[in-house]
Amino acid sequence: MLEFELQGLSKAYSLPQEQRCVVALQRIDFSMEVGEFVSIVGPSGCGKSTLLRLLAGFEQKSDGVVLHRGMPVDGPSYRRSFIPQDSGLFPWLSIEENVMLPLHVKSFSASQKHQKAYACMERAGIASFAKAYPWQLSGGMKQRAALARAVAMESHVVLMDEPFSALDEASREAMDEAMLGFFREKNMGVVMVTHAIREALLLSDRVVVMASQPGRIFSTLTPPLPKASRHHALEISAMHEAILETLKGVV
Repeated sequence: MLEFELQGLSKAYSLPQEQRCVVALQRIDFSMEVGEFVSIVGPSGCGKSTLLRLLAGFEQKSDGVVLHRGMPVDGPSYRRSFIPQDSGLFPWLSIEENVMLPLHVKSFSASQKHQKAYACMERAGIASFAKAYPWQLSGGMKQRAALARAVAMESHVVLMDEPFSALDEASREAMDEAMLGFFREKNMGVVMVTHAIREALLLSDRVVVMASQPGRIFSTLTPPLPKASRHHALEISAMHEAILETLKGVV
C-alpha cells in the first residue's frame, strides 16, 4: 500500500477580474511509501504549498488523481495532520487543551484524554508547559506542541509547511531530532515543504525538486548514507550545491 499516489495532478486558479487562468500545478505524477519522509523544495511560487494543501484536502484539484492509502482525497481527514508555519495552535486554549483536541472525537474518558495528552507532551519535551498558552511559548516550544498534537491525533502522515522557518539554527536542529524520533517511533509518513535544502537532505528519504511556471516536479533525489551519518558528509554538501545550481536554472 502506498501512502500517497498522485497521477496527472493539476491545479488552476481562475482570475475573473483579469480574465485569465493561472496554472499552479501541472501533471504531477508521484508516489510515496508508508512511513517515508519526503521533502519538497523549489523556488517561490512553484506550487509547493498548493501541493501540500491538496494532499491535506484543503483544496480541490482541477484534474488528475490524489489517493491517500488507496482512497481519494476529497477533503480534510484525521488521517492527515497538517502543521502550518505558525504551528496552528489555538491561542485561547492551553497547550494541554490544544494537544487534547484530536482526542475529543474518540471514545476516551476525560482521564484517558488527559493521560494521553500528557504522554504526548512529555515525549515532545513540553509537559512542564501544559497549562501555559501559546503566546507564552517560544517558536520552538509551539512547534513541539504542534508535533505533540499530531502524534495524539494518530494520523498516518504529517504534512508540514515551512514548520521551522522562524527558528534559529540550534533550535531547528533540536526540533529536527525530536521530529525524527516522533515519526520513526509511530511509523508516520512526513511530507515537508521547506526552503532549507540542507535540512531536507539531512532529514528526508527523498527530496522532490520543483520548478515553476507552471509548478511541476523537476527531479526526485535520494540522499546517500544513513541519516545519522549525513551531517558532515561531503556527499551531502555536494548534493546541496547541485540542487542550488539546478534551482538557478529552473526558476
